[in-house]
Amino acid sequence: MKIIPANNLVQIKQLLDSADLPTDDINEQSSANFFILEQQSEAIGLIGMECVGNDALLRSLMVKPGYRNQGFAAQLIRHVEQIAELQAVSCLYLLTTAASPYFLQQGFQIISREATPETIKATDEFSHICPASATIMYKILNT
Repeated sequence: MKIIPANNLVQIKQLLDSADLPTDDINEQSSANFFILEQQSEAIGLIGMECVGNDALLRSLMVKPGYRNQGFAAQLIRHVEQIAELQAVSCLYLLTTAASPYFLQQGFQIISREATPETIKATDEFSHICPASATIMYKILNT
């Protein structure tokens, strides 16, 4: 099992599509970095991170159905947290429509749309990709 940088846009979009996650802003100009969790050369999970100033937006966490409930999503989150800390990110944010109970277990807290930093509000995901009903969550990192 290994986590590697994802550079193949087609593969990233296929994984996101398979999990019904948005791909509208995934292109050559995207500022998000994605990471794939591989098991025996098969991509079984994906996570992304978009840095904006001292904050970052956790993007598009997914694990293929046959591999869920085995701790792989938590491994991907820890990986992004480590990368974020190396880049001096002080806080990770995310938007979710269905997974807030899971992210609460991972140490994230719910924040209101109004209290969300302007840098995060300016991202495509916040401003027009995710619905206004999405839950916004954050986690302060140990920087």
